[in-house]
Amino acid sequence: LKVQVKEIRESQKISQAELARRLGVSPAYISRIENGIQPMSLAIACGIADVLYCSLDELTGRKVVKIDDMDNS
Repeated sequence: LKVQVKEIRESQKISQAELARRLGVSPAYISRIENGIQPMSLAIACGIADVLYCSLDELTGRKVVKIDDMDNS
């Protein structure tokens, strides 16, 4: 699962330290998430999405797949 936290955070000019402060976690924890070392819990993912004003789909890089496309497989 490729996480887009760093890209979205940087586009909004929010530091790791600021994101961590708003979530009540350490900057090192945010760094580990951004580097793919630390998996995110759903609670943290929702918190990050709230702080960065993005959807969980955006945060995880999920692409929308139409149901019709899935039926034709």
